[in-house]
Amino acid sequence: MHHPPLTCADPSSVVVSAKSTTPEADLAKLTPFPPDPNSPKSTITTVAREITLAGGEATAIPVDTTDYASIQRLVAKTIEARAPQPFKTTPFTH
Repeated sequence: MHHPPLTCADPSSVVVSAKSTTPEADLAKLTPFPPDPNSPKSTITTVAREITLAGGEATAIPVDTTDYASIQRLVAKTIEARAPQPFKTTPFTH
């Protein structure tokens, strides 16, 4: 089942995060686009691209939620990608 295309009446700025990604070079080869959201072809990269094509802003950041260091990287990259500039980050302590 193919879902309707996403539209952004109010453009958003989001971070999409999970373990699954699609190499940038493979995005153009995906058909149909966007892929069925319940298929393995639907990844954080395809969702971010779909949001961007609809007029929003999206960054795909992979994360392994079982790994504390991976979660720290997600938070740091989210701040880097979406925080107003200038914005300084401080290292996390565990």
